[in-house]
Amino acid sequence: MKSRGFSLKAVLLSLALLLPLVTSCEVGLGAAVDTAAPTLDILYPPASAIVQDTFTIGGSCKDDIGVAGITLVVKNTSTGSSKTVAATVDSVKGTWSCVLNEHNASKYPLTNGWELADGTYEISVTAMDASGHSSGTSSRTIDIDNTAPVFIISSPGVTKSGVETNGQAPSAYGTVFTVSGTIVDNHEIAEMNVKFFDETGREIPTAKFSESSIPTAGGTEVTIASYVVDDTSNEYYKLYGPFGEIAKNFFCEIELKDSAVKYSTSTPTKAGNKTTDVYLYDDVYTRFLSTKSSKYGLSASN
Repeated sequence: MKSRGFSLKAVLLSLALLLPLVTSCEVGLGAAVDTAAPTLDILYPPASAIVQDTFTIGGSCKDDIGVAGITLVVKNTSTGSSKTVAATVDSVKGTWSCVLNEHNASKYPLTNGWELADGTYEISVTAMDASGHSSGTSSRTIDIDNTAPVFIISSPGVTKSGVETNGQAPSAYGTVFTVSGTIVDNHEIAEMNVKFFDETGREIPTAKFSESSIPTAGGTEVTIASYVVDDTSNEYYKLYGPFGEIAKNFFCEIELKDSAVKYSTSTPTKAGNKTTDVYLYDDVYTRFLSTKSSKYGLSASN
């Protein structure tokens, strides 16, 4: 009987010692322990995107407990200057986003009102959770372009020689109408749009022409309209009418648009930087481009 009593007492004592150990083990190794690092992806804009205007960069993020914050380092790859900003995190949807490149003319007068000057930028993004675990850095390189193309036009234009109308001599064409000159832009010219007006200034509604993917290297010459015999649907006919030997004078407006894209949301808008301003070659060459008659001797890109 004594041995049985002693054995029961020993068992009870052992259980009493084990109970606190089991309880403390469950608290220490429960679900509250954070051992996983967050994950992060950049979904837009795409790599090497040509970005225009104020834009949004964003993506997805995930953590077993929750993402505490996401920071971005925006670095100009040419100058090395950088700034650090915080992103907005939506833990429910598992997404993040950040609006960059504020426009404020009085605040950023040296960059035409843009917070970030035109150029190439590397954007490095890092997510952290509440325990200090890091996702590591994800990076994306983009080009910022908020500058419209510059067009030094040689024809059509006006000259100070030849048969003058109101002090100006218009460019003369035969059966082919072309637009020629030098276009300068940091990226491809996506569109050239041309409108025509008669001598009274009234727009000719049927004469609206457009060309895409305009080359700029070595100068530009774009054929807008070319005469085709007995083809009344041809662009030349829409402009000139029935072909004859009578000279007709027209005004035209030329719009250039580059390939920059707006990312105000995750869906891009192909807006492009636009201009309808042109520099007449005859005027610009003498005053700014010539190395003999000009004190500047500038190139078109200058």
